[in-house]
Amino acid sequence: MEKELFKREYLKFMANKDVTKISVHIAMPDLFYLEVITNPRPNFEKKLEYYSRAYNEYMQLNTFNSIYIDNISAWDRNSEIWVNMDKN
Repeated sequence: MEKELFKREYLKFMANKDVTKISVHIAMPDLFYLEVITNPRPNFEKKLEYYSRAYNEYMQLNTFNSIYIDNISAWDRNSEIWVNMDKN
Protein backbone atom coordinates (compact mmCIF):
# COMPACT_ATOMS: atom_id res chain seq x y z
CA MET A 1 0.00 0.00 0.00
CA GLU A 2 1.35 3.40 -0.87
CA LYS A 3 1.46 6.15 1.71
CA GLU A 4 -0.54 8.53 -0.49
CA LEU A 5 -3.43 6.05 -0.70
CA PHE A 6 -3.23 5.32 3.02
CA LYS A 7 -3.38 9.02 3.92
CA ARG A 8 -6.20 9.71 1.48
CA GLU A 9 -8.33 6.90 2.95
CA TYR A 10 -7.43 7.80 6.53
CA LEU A 11 -8.40 11.45 5.97
CA LYS A 12 -11.62 10.36 4.28
CA PHE A 13 -12.51 8.31 7.35
CA MET A 14 -11.56 11.20 9.66
CA ALA A 15 -13.84 13.57 7.74
CA ASN A 16 -16.79 11.21 8.00
CA LYS A 17 -18.52 12.09 11.30
CA ASP A 18 -20.19 8.66 11.38
CA VAL A 19 -16.81 6.91 11.69
CA THR A 20 -16.09 6.17 15.36
CA LYS A 21 -12.97 3.97 15.02
CA ILE A 22 -10.24 3.46 12.44
CA SER A 23 -8.42 0.14 12.19
CA VAL A 24 -5.03 -0.44 10.58
CA HIS A 25 -4.21 -3.95 9.35
CA ILE A 26 -0.53 -4.77 9.81
CA ALA A 27 1.40 -7.68 8.27
CA MET A 28 4.24 -9.14 10.31
CA PRO A 29 6.61 -11.87 9.11
CA ASP A 30 6.00 -14.27 12.02
CA LEU A 31 2.21 -13.97 12.11
CA PHE A 32 -0.21 -16.01 10.03
CA TYR A 33 -2.98 -13.38 10.20
CA LEU A 34 -2.83 -9.62 10.00
CA GLU A 35 -2.67 -7.75 13.28
CA VAL A 36 -5.48 -5.21 13.58
CA ILE A 37 -4.96 -2.08 15.65
CA THR A 38 -8.09 -0.02 16.30
CA ASN A 39 -8.18 3.53 17.56
CA PRO A 40 -11.13 5.69 18.66
CA ARG A 41 -11.89 9.09 17.14
CA PRO A 42 -10.00 11.13 19.78
CA ASN A 43 -6.77 9.39 18.66
CA PHE A 44 -7.22 9.82 14.89
CA GLU A 45 -5.02 12.87 14.40
CA LYS A 46 -2.10 11.71 16.57
CA LYS A 47 -2.11 8.25 15.03
CA LEU A 48 -1.99 9.72 11.51
CA GLU A 49 1.03 11.78 12.58
CA TYR A 50 2.65 8.60 13.93
CA TYR A 51 1.96 6.55 10.77
CA SER A 52 3.30 9.38 8.60
CA ARG A 53 6.51 9.52 10.60
CA ALA A 54 7.08 5.81 11.32
CA TYR A 55 6.29 4.28 7.91
CA ASN A 56 7.94 4.79 4.51
CA GLU A 57 6.30 5.50 1.14
CA TYR A 58 5.15 1.85 0.87
CA MET A 59 3.84 1.81 4.45
CA GLN A 60 6.69 -0.39 5.63
CA LEU A 61 7.90 0.31 9.16
CA ASN A 62 11.05 2.43 8.90
CA THR A 63 12.89 0.40 11.53
CA PHE A 64 11.91 -3.03 10.13
CA ASN A 65 10.50 -3.07 6.61
CA SER A 66 9.14 -6.62 6.86
CA ILE A 67 6.36 -5.08 8.96
CA TYR A 68 3.94 -3.11 6.83
CA ILE A 69 0.42 -1.73 6.72
CA ASP A 70 -1.67 -3.86 4.39
CA ASN A 71 -5.09 -2.24 4.71
CA ILE A 72 -7.21 0.26 6.61
CA SER A 73 -10.85 0.07 7.65
CA ALA A 74 -13.30 1.93 9.83
CA TRP A 75 -16.28 1.41 12.08
CA ASP A 76 -19.47 3.21 11.09
CA ARG A 77 -21.46 4.75 13.97
CA ASN A 78 -24.83 4.00 12.39
CA SER A 79 -24.45 0.31 11.73
CA GLU A 80 -21.32 -0.74 13.64
CA ILE A 81 -20.08 -2.72 10.64
CA TRP A 82 -16.71 -2.70 8.97
CA VAL A 83 -16.28 -0.30 6.10
CA ASN A 84 -13.28 -1.55 4.13
CA MET A 85 -11.46 0.60 1.64
CA ASP A 86 -10.91 -0.48 -1.94
CA LYS A 87 -7.18 -1.29 -2.17
CA ASN A 88 -7.12 -0.66 -5.94
